[in-house]
Amino acid sequence: MKPDNAWDGLKGYATNARLSQKEVIEQYGQLMANRKGPSAYQKPI
Repeated sequence: MKPDNAWDGLKGYATNARLSQKEVIEQYGQLMANRKGPSAYQKPI
């Protein structure tokens, strides 16, 4: 395995928020759900 392949699939978060690790992950998950959601309801042009 190439050295950079060891990082494949790794996900990290950097924040200055005063939240717990769990809260940061939950908030990010909600943000991504909101970003993906509305496009599913848009009609093609």
